[in-house]
Order: sequence, then C-alpha cells, then structure tokens
Amino acid sequence: MCGIFGAFSDQNLTKSNIQKLALHSEQRGIDSSGLCFTYKNEFRVVKSDFRLKKLLNKQKIKPTPIIAGHSRLVTNGMEDNQPVVSENVVVLHNGIIVNHESLWKTLKRNKSLEIDTEIINALVENFIDTDQNLDKLSKLILKKCVGVVSASIFLPKKGKLILLSNNGSLYLSKENDTHYFASEKFALTSMGLQLTRQIIGYQIFDIVESKSIKVNDIITQKRNFIPNLNLSGPKEKLLKFDTPKLKRCTKCVLPETMPFINFDDKGECNYCRNYKKRNQPKPFSELMDLVKPYRRKNNLSEVIVPFSGGRDSCFSLHLIVKELGLKPITYTYDWGMTSDIGRRNI
Repeated sequence: MCGIFGAFSDQNLTKSNIQKLALHSEQRGIDSSGLCFTYKNEFRVVKSDFRLKKLLNKQKIKPTPIIAGHSRLVTNGMEDNQPVVSENVVVLHNGIIVNHESLWKTLKRNKSLEIDTEIINALVENFIDTDQNLDKLSKLILKKCVGVVSASIFLPKKGKLILLSNNGSLYLSKENDTHYFASEKFALTSMGLQLTRQIIGYQIFDIVESKSIKVNDIITQKRNFIPNLNLSGPKEKLLKFDTPKLKRCTKCVLPETMPFINFDDKGECNYCRNYKKRNQPKPFSELMDLVKPYRRKNNLSEVIVPFSGGRDSCFSLHLIVKELGLKPITYTYDWGMTSDIGRRNI
C-alpha cells in the first residue's frame, strides 16, 4: 500500500503547502519515501529507504512551483523506491500492476528494476518516441496495465503532468491557482479544500518545463531480504524435485500424507466415512429470497464483501456475483501482511 500526493501552481510553493498531505500519506506506509520538485531549470528527485517525515526534515526545498511525493509500504521490488525515473519520465504510483512481466515482452526496452511501476515509465518512453498525443498515451496506459493503477506521471522536459487512475484512488482539488492531489479525499478536505473531485480516467496539466532530471537515491540499509540466488547448472538441479504422486480420497481429496488416514475399496477415506452432518442445509432458493429485499435498480451496489484475496473470500465473491447475482463493493484492509499473491487476486 502506498500514498501519493502533490501540489503544482504558477506560483512558488513551499514544504508547508504539502505538509498535511505528506503526513497523511505516510499513514499508508513508512518503509520508504520520495519527493520531487523543481529547482531553477532542473527537475529534482530524492528518494530514500526511510520514512517520509524524516525525509521532509532532512531535505531542503526552496520555493518551487511543483512539489510531489510518495510514501510506501514495501511489497513488490523490495530495493526499488519511488519516484521511478527514466530518461524523460518521473512516475509516482499507488497500486499493483499484475501483468507487467508480459508487457515488458512487447517493448524494445530493458527492464532494470524489480518494481512493477517501471512498466509505466517504459510505456511512456516508448510512446513519446513516436507520438506526442498525451490523450492517446493516457488511454493506452489505462488499457494495457491490468491491476490497480493510480499515478502521477511527470514529463518535465515537455512541461506536462498526467494524473490517472483506473480505480478512483486519486483525488484533486484546486485553491486559487494551486492544484493539490492525493490518494485519499480526506487528505485534501483536512486542509480545508472544498472543491475535491475523484479522478477515474485521466487529466492532463501544464507544468513548468525543466531541462534536465536529477536523482538522489539515499540508501541506508539492505532491504532485499529475499535475494535472487543466481544459480545455474548442477546447483540449480539440486532445487528441482519430481512432483509426488499422492493417493487421494475420491470424495474429499485428502492425501495419503494426512495423519491416521486410510482408504476403503471405493477410495474413500475414514474421515469421510465417519463424518456426520451437524446441520440441515437449507435450499438455495431460501437464500435468494433472503437477499431479494436488498436488490437495487440502476446498477447500484447492493452488498459490502470483506475481501482478503484468499481462497475463501474469492469463492464467497464468486458465489455472491455469479450465483446470487448481487452487485458488491469489496473491502480490503491491508494491515501490512497481505501477500503479493493476495493483492494480485484482489
């Protein structure tokens, strides 16, 4: 989980303009952080492997028309901090792109980071080499990237900023000549900003041009706890095992490795033979009758479903949507231990 935020204007801004936005975004993750801003004709990026509050205290930012940042809970790409920078593009991204590996195969560019966000930089770089239509580019990113994408895409050398989201986790406000954006609406309203709107799709803005991009990556500790083994030949073969052929119950599919299990002539296990129902299942039609008063017209949501991305909640969601025909809002609380597989399922 991450938080992105920023402000841009025709006038000069200071750290105080984004202080509340930054501290609110830090609640979405404190493992790493990043800032970007302009100084004279240079677009500066500073990223660190420590919390945003500490980075704000350490980093001196002179009055500037652009200040944006990122606060992150490390999931994909443990060593790669944001903003993600390429030759012409700076990206702040909240979400997870689940098809980034397959997208790389369609591009004639080399992947240099583990983090999935880098594919946004690659798509933009690949596009601006051949086309200047940023509307077309924005639609391309939203179409090609599968998963959760809420991002601010800076093109400093062209003086452009694209704010886009495929899930609405990006909000925009304007006060006088200054635009503010953040991952959560509350971050903006807590500053007293009234005209706040949710971005679902994209919006393109003019920003001050910069001639170059400068990056300062502050690394204080080794973060990759699961390094690549880089094994080959005989060593790699030692890690490969034949898939065991296990006998399983023909009824419940428990394997022969289950303690105290035995099978009869039909292949059924003793656990199935000794099982007794403790309740009387009601007909499915009664469940349909139970939810009938909650059905709504005009495609409105009808039910909230807690959703972890695990097998049980995935099956429950399937049942609610495909069998009951309800229109849900799914709710996930990421408490810091949600796996990447769970996020991809979500």
